[in-house]
Amino acid sequence: MNTAQYFALWRAIEELNISERDGECAVTVEWLHATEPAPRIAVDVDFASLVELGTRGSGTRLTPLRMDVARPAPRTDAHAALFRMRDPL
Repeated sequence: MNTAQYFALWRAIEELNISERDGECAVTVEWLHATEPAPRIAVDVDFASLVELGTRGSGTRLTPLRMDVARPAPRTDAHAALFRMRDPL
């Protein structure tokens, strides 16, 4: 499977919505065929991938302000360290 085929398949299962307002960029993910919430690991991998893609594409280290999730999440510094956030979740 080549890269284009992989991304076409990936786009068929989820939709990323990106909006910018008041100097902040918000990314929401909608799982198109889901009947239950997305797995936690999938949400974390999506976010980490976007941060890394933005960093590589811009040539500037991106530092997210925060990560707001619609799921109950453990409040640890692990996510802040992984995503290089200024403040924990």
